[in-house]
Amino acid sequence: SGYGAICLMNRDGSFLAPLTFAEGEALYPDFSPDGKEIVYASNRHGNWNIYLMDSDGTNHRKITRHPGIDWAPTWE
Repeated sequence: SGYGAICLMNRDGSFLAPLTFAEGEALYPDFSPDGKEIVYASNRHGNWNIYLMDSDGTNHRKITRHPGIDWAPTWE
């Protein structure tokens, strides 16, 4: 699509499954410690915000909502 997207694949590259499909870019994914969620940054609504999704690519939700840039999320 010309945009940065988040995908899953096997280590040997034999499987590729896109997890994000929205307009804009989705970058800097990080799995939660239990592997159930992925946090990432996206500019799909015109500004960089932080989003969460389930590790199978479902249940996307925006978790930051302010005019500043939210970038490169990680789990602690």
